[in-house]
Amino acid sequence: MTPDITRSELITLLAYIDAGSHKAAAHRLAIAESTCRQRVSALMGRVGARTAAEAVWRLRTELEAEDRRRL
Repeated sequence: MTPDITRSELITLLAYIDAGSHKAAAHRLAIAESTCRQRVSALMGRVGARTAAEAVWRLRTELEAEDRRRL
């Protein structure tokens, strides 16, 4: 089961991965860089990831497993 992740955390994580830095992601999302860092860090903590890329991988793996269980 995926942990309770907010929509803003997920959007921020994906923007961070795409942009390559907290500063660039924050600019794209029109939020403070500190907010970007906090959201990415909170999401990583919830999924037990040490990097943002690992967080994406863990979320994807869990969502795929949930889909298989529904079939």
